[in-house]
Amino acid sequence: MLRRILLGVLKGTLIGALVGVLFVYGLGIPLLAGVAGYLAAIVTGVFVALLAGKPIWASGAWIEVLLKGVAAAVLGAGALWAVRAFLEASISVGPLGQGLLSELPFVMLPLVATLLAVFFEVDNTDEPEATPPGDHAKRLRVNGDGAASDEADALEPASERAEQRRASHKLQ
Repeated sequence: MLRRILLGVLKGTLIGALVGVLFVYGLGIPLLAGVAGYLAAIVTGVFVALLAGKPIWASGAWIEVLLKGVAAAVLGAGALWAVRAFLEASISVGPLGQGLLSELPFVMLPLVATLLAVFFEVDNTDEPEATPPGDHAKRLRVNGDGAASDEADALEPASERAEQRRASHKLQ
């Protein structure tokens, strides 16, 4: 569990920082004021959904990632709204900028991404096996002469055997 939390913190920090770099240096938006902040939070949430927890390249994960993406977009925008509504504090973080907490991309986006990534990583814990190890069902190979058919019949449920008898009587 601790490993999953630390992995979520690492992934969230990196993804948030990369999206912050994209907005500041790629798009030239140094402060996330107004709609740009919500757009950045939504993009961050979608990137976190793609990479944290079960990643998109895992087998059979596209439906889960799609649902996580929608939820992460809503949660990212909601987290930014909550910070703007309740934590409006002016801070200075040296070379990363100064201003309101919710408007600094190198502070706000890693916070949103880390929150979501930890949630997705903890949610992605492995499920325990349903059957204890060593208690696997016995598999029988039935060869053409019917040598193992008596053992296989013994493992079949009684209802299936009765159904087979009825079917054989109908054929005669």
